[in-house]
Amino acid sequence: MRTHWRSIEPGATALAALNATAQDLADIEKHYLKMKEGANNKARQLFNNHDLLFHRALLKASHNSFMIALGDLLSSVMLVAFDATLEEELSPHNVALQEHFNVFESVRLRKPEEAREQMRNIVLCSIEKQLKQANFTEFLI
Repeated sequence: MRTHWRSIEPGATALAALNATAQDLADIEKHYLKMKEGANNKARQLFNNHDLLFHRALLKASHNSFMIALGDLLSSVMLVAFDATLEEELSPHNVALQEHFNVFESVRLRKPEEAREQMRNIVLCSIEKQLKQANFTEFLI
């Protein structure tokens, strides 16, 4: 499943940069701001919930029904990844928060290749953290 996630979400994010409507951008930003609120208030559940919703909003903004359907399937993988990779300490200076802002900005500015690369970095970092936590460091990408 990790391989599918790695190949689907960056492509969907690039499509979002091309196809997002004003409402899609508002939804993505709303979830980013809720993540930020969660980080500011050290509210892990709020952060995690809106992290998932941020990713789902990006998939929806791709306006590609295949990617949206796969996103629904991959949501469970994302939840496991979020639980396994969230920094120990939530703060407004959270690296994941900045990475998500960078994705949002790339989509908002309609820069598909930058958006793809930003999301690819998020996904690869998440996979790397999961493998380290599982002591599978020899399989790191």
